[in-house]
This record gives sequence, C-alpha cells and structure tokens, in this order.
Amino acid sequence: MKTRKQLSHSKHHSRTQAALGGLRRAGAFATAVVALALTAAPVQAATPSAAIETALGRAGVPDVSGLASSYGVVSRFGGFGTEPGQFDVPVGFAVEQENAAKNEKNAVYVLDRVLSTVSEGEGKQQYRLQKLASNTEHGHKPGQVLGSALLPLEEYTDTEKFSDVHPLVSLAVDPTDKRVYALVESDVNDGRGKYEPVVSKLVAWSTEPSSGKLQPAGGYSETDAITGAALVAGPSVLQPGGAEEDLFAPEGIAVAPNHNVVIEAQHGVDSGGSGGATVLKSIDPSTGTAAGEWVANSTTAPAGEQGGGLFAAANGAFGIDLYQGEDQISRIAEVSETELAANKGEATPIAEDKSGGVNLDEAASIDNPFTPNYNSKSGREAGGQDLNIYTAGSPITQLTNGTYAARYGQAVSSETDDFQSLGGPWNGVPYFWTQVAGTEAANEGIRLFSSNGTVLDTIGGQPQGQKCNLDYAQLSVAAGADGTLFALSQPNLANGGEGDEVVEFAVGGSGECPQPSGSMTVNGESGSSFSFPVGTKVTFADSVERKGEAPYRFDWVLLNASTLSVEDLKTQMEAPGYGWPAPSKSYTFEKTGTYYVAATVYGDYGLTYITTDKITIH
Repeated sequence: MKTRKQLSHSKHHSRTQAALGGLRRAGAFATAVVALALTAAPVQAATPSAAIETALGRAGVPDVSGLASSYGVVSRFGGFGTEPGQFDVPVGFAVEQENAAKNEKNAVYVLDRVLSTVSEGEGKQQYRLQKLASNTEHGHKPGQVLGSALLPLEEYTDTEKFSDVHPLVSLAVDPTDKRVYALVESDVNDGRGKYEPVVSKLVAWSTEPSSGKLQPAGGYSETDAITGAALVAGPSVLQPGGAEEDLFAPEGIAVAPNHNVVIEAQHGVDSGGSGGATVLKSIDPSTGTAAGEWVANSTTAPAGEQGGGLFAAANGAFGIDLYQGEDQISRIAEVSETELAANKGEATPIAEDKSGGVNLDEAASIDNPFTPNYNSKSGREAGGQDLNIYTAGSPITQLTNGTYAARYGQAVSSETDDFQSLGGPWNGVPYFWTQVAGTEAANEGIRLFSSNGTVLDTIGGQPQGQKCNLDYAQLSVAAGADGTLFALSQPNLANGGEGDEVVEFAVGGSGECPQPSGSMTVNGESGSSFSFPVGTKVTFADSVERKGEAPYRFDWVLLNASTLSVEDLKTQMEAPGYGWPAPSKSYTFEKTGTYYVAATVYGDYGLTYITTDKITIH
C-alpha cells in the first residue's frame, strides 16, 4: 500500500478509477473495481506516522490505495461512407463482450442506413448490419468486417407523413444465445392525422457469420420480410392495443441475465403527438411473448421525463437515462428485474444531482438536446421530416468494472463562450467538454463516475486529429470486456462530415488521454520538507498542468502533528457564481511546531492530486 508521503510530488497522480479504496476511507463511496497498477514515482522523504495517517483519514484526506492507470485509445476505425467497414447513418451500436467458444472479445456491431431517397410519391431506404473486429486477435485488424447483412430494399409511397415506412433502431447482443437483436418501427396515427414512430417488431440475427454473411437467428419459424432477420416478436405482442398502449419512440434495447430482451420507450401516443411515461417492456425471445412491463411512476419521473437511453447494469438491473432536456444534469436510475416484474414504477436513482441543477462542472452527465430517437415528438409531417435518429445507442452505460460512463458536454453559444475561463488564473485554459449551440461542432468527453455521482475521470480533451479526441456532438457508448469502453460518433457535418468512428478505450491504452501532471508548491518552491520562522505567511499553490481540466474543489488540509488537530482550508465552486476556485491558499503560522499539509484536487479528471508535505515552524 502506498502512503500519502510516498506519492508526494509524483508526476502522474491522476488515475481513472480515482482512489476508490481511499475514498471509501473518506466515506465518499464504495464500489467494486478491477485492481490496476499505479505508475507514480515515489520520492525520498520521511513517511508520516501512523497516527498522522489516521488523523488525515479522519479529516477526509483520501488514502491512495486503488488508484488506477488512466484510459487511452486502443483502436479507432470506421469512417463516413458505405464501403465495408464504414458507416453511413448509424442507427444501432452494440458490443459482444465475450465469445467463449471462439475465445474472442469485443466484437462490434453497427447497424447503419446506407440508402435513403425521397421524392414526390416515392421513397426508398435500406439498412446494413456489420460485425467488426476491434482488436488483433486471431489475425484480425481493428475494423475488419467479420460478417455483414445487407437488408432488403424497402420502397414506400407516403413521402409526406411516412405512414408506410419502417425505420430500424437500436441493437443488443446476447453472446450466450448467439443473437443480435434490433427493433423495427412502424408509424401509427396519433388521432390528428399525424403519424408517430412505435415499436412494431423485434428481430434477430445469428452472431456467427456463415461465409461472411450474418444469417437470421436459428430457432424461429418466421422470417421478417422487412429485415430478412428472424421474427422474434411482432405487432400482436408489441402492439396489442390502441396507440395509447404502444411503445412510442423507442430509445434502446438491452439483454437481461435471463436472456429476455428489454425495450425502453414511452408509454403510448396521445392525441397531441407526444408519449407517456418511460416504459420498459420485457420480451421472452424463446417464446416471443411479453414477460413484464414497467412504467415509471411520478416519483421516478416527477416531471414526466422521457427515456433517453438504456443499458444493462452490472448487477443485472437496467439503467435508464430519464432525459430532462438540453444542458440539464441527467436523471439516471436503475430498474431491477424485480421492480420490472412487479411494475410499481419504482427505480433506484444513480448519480443524483445534489447541486440544484446549477453546478454542471461537477455533473456526472449532461443531457444532449435530443434523446436517441429525436423525432419522437415532432411527428412525420408534410414537408419531409427525415427518418434519422440522433444517436445509434445509449449515451450512458456501465463498464464491467462497475464504473459508469456517460457522454459529457455543455451547450455554449460559441467556441469561446465560458464565463468561468474569462477570469485569472483560468483564462487561457483550453476549451473542452463543449457543444456549440445550433451546430454539430463539439469537443466532448466521456465522464467516468460512481453510483453516487463522484467524478472519477473524463476521457477526451485533445484537439481534433489527435488520438484522444471526441470532436463530435453525437456520441453513443457501450461496455466491452475487462473494463474497456467503446464510443461511436455520428457524422459531424460542421467538420466536413468527419466522424462515424468506433473508438475503443482501455486502461493503459497506448493512445493515452490527457491527465494532469506536476506538483504542489510551498511559497513557490517544490519539495517535501520545509522550515519557516513563526509568523511566516505560507502560500500553498497548485502548479499542476491541468490539461484543460476545470477543477471544482481544492482541499487544503493542515494538520498539527502535536495535537492531531485539523484545519480545513478548502476552496470550491459555490453558489450563486459557481466560478472555478483559486488554485492557492495562504496561511500564517502563529505557533511553533510540526505541521503536515495535504492537498487533494477534484475536477474533470476525478481525484487528480494528492500530496503531503512536512512543515516545521521554529
């Protein structure tokens, strides 16, 4: 176990899962993670006594056990286009974490629309499903196509209201049953002559290609004419009543531990062209029948929040993003299989917003302007409402090590509009984690956080063209094996159509993402032991290169070695201004003795800096 003193002034204190063991000691949170190596360089200095270590722990100074290496880019593949291995308009994204039979990991599935033409009285659309390698196992190259299926061409005639078209949305993989699932939409009349998208069919392909082709999943008697895939459940199961009971504007699907397929949508279409509360509907794929339905109650979704993304949680529950609106802190919750079966509308909140919706810097996730199925409330009206969805998958997921991951970026009016960075010493800090309003321009990140919302790290933060860059407003995320994280970007029209890439991130990836480095100074000097006469005003300062980070809290803790008393010199973002805190703190020592000062910084990169220095006052 590394001591605080042994880590003093190391160059790379920031690590992704961010001192999980130590934060347990500080009482902040507890979660299971994969133990990973720390790459900090110890310095030669006296170690604080056990009593001082204990006192610092009581004061809330984190221990450093559990610090983990940062995430980096492992591979990046795809690109805008219709050639094999490229993506045109992605509408579904999933990762097959394990294939035990073939000893393979992290096969990536992308469903994209490769053709869409609309003219007066005539429309055509066509989709394609691809299975791609993400690594070099078995001689593959990242992005190599392992299998594909070009779906049948669909032709339709209603090019005003799109009442006879069947868009596809979402993907989910069951590696045990060797199936990859997708949803087929149909449009229903909302009672005003407008047509709204609802779930019509659940279809499946086998995950095992035959002669390079993805075939319909086995064990089903009927093949769906729209997709050419096996028909798992059709309108008789998914649309058993009127429009008020339909699964409106589906946002995602996930596979349960018992292999049921869970669909997230809104409960019914009303006469105003909008949907009801968030609904999860479970389908037993072995029988093609409904296995349960959960509808959010007014406690779970007090403002009638729509669903904005679905993922399978590590504990067997289903995570949902209860979408609130652009630039608002996300409302995230988990619905257990028990809660789903009981249909009481209850859910367990995750990463609850305790800032009153104001402190976005400390938010685990901030909602995009749209849910994944962003056409859900506008209707397919005359004039050419397009058939696109906003993103191919959920903006939030949970990794296999228990950490949560979510798209993170704040809407701004211009690329230089950030009131916090206008004042010293933060003016000139690189501008990351943004989405420029009214455009697709962005330099976003992916936040890693705990179940109570503690920020552990932010992936991204490099300029366009560099490895760890997420220069896209529309991002989907998915969990891979062994704590890996996958992101799929949609085309960024503001940057010439760039994007449509799958990016794999892993701990210790060679394309390392930015992390702060440097040290704390005492009266402008670096070191581990200092001596000053009584009455000296001492300034503790953070001289770390922040790499675009916005720190929201500095914990300066001063401990008297004789009395073990602690003085908290914390500075942090506070209402109503929520400006970034000053990176320094001054203190005048009025009594002789031995003191220890410990510094901890919390920001975009999680808990990024820990040090303990000995100060002798004579």
